[in-house]
Amino acid sequence: MTVFFVDRSLGRNEFSRVLVSAGLVVKLHDDEFPQDAANVEWLEAAANRGWVAIAADESVVTRRIEVEAIRRHKARILVPGLRKRPARERAELFVLAVPQIRRFVTKEAPPWVARVVPARERSVKKPRVTRLQLPET
Repeated sequence: MTVFFVDRSLGRNEFSRVLVSAGLVVKLHDDEFPQDAANVEWLEAAANRGWVAIAADESVVTRRIEVEAIRRHKARILVPGLRKRPARERAELFVLAVPQIRRFVTKEAPPWVARVVPARERSVKKPRVTRLQLPET
């Protein structure tokens, strides 16, 4: 069973509600950690608990300390596409991509950060999960 940890930036809004109503097992940042917990704290804990983290955007891989934590703890992080779209739309994309996400999680050894990419009408028939390159530290 895959447990999805929703970062505080997506937290208690429509995004997490859509995932829960779709039957996914979801842990919310503020239920598990103080609101001001450093990203490295939840990255380590989520990885140690075997959770797949969902972050609002790719900024988690732009800071050296967080990239080091992702590598050290073998974290698994998903970034929903459509960053500028409403939370509900991003969550619906995520739910549509769950079969691809489960295959990706099973197939890809951590650490990784991956983007959930929406299907396009002609070129891509299904949503897909694309692994992002972690910067060198």
